[in-house]
Amino acid sequence: MSEKIVKLTADSLEERFDQKVDAFQPSDENERFILKMGRTTVLINVGLKTFTPLKRGDPENYMKLKEFFSDVGLRYQSSSIRNT
Repeated sequence: MSEKIVKLTADSLEERFDQKVDAFQPSDENERFILKMGRTTVLINVGLKTFTPLKRGDPENYMKLKEFFSDVGLRYQSSSIRNT
């Protein structure tokens, strides 16, 4: 996955919610990246088409992100499930 997709996702969220969104993709990752909006952090797995909440610090932001991800076709994945 390219950095363009990560940036486009962050830019789309910033535009939709008028809030700063940080996006991080570790250099050793191809399909996963982390988005942070306020105190809420989620892991996106593009290959599996899932999002996993890592920190739900702000319930309002979490619900906004959850709705957005559902709209674009990502499924919720519990943080207690580990991929092997």
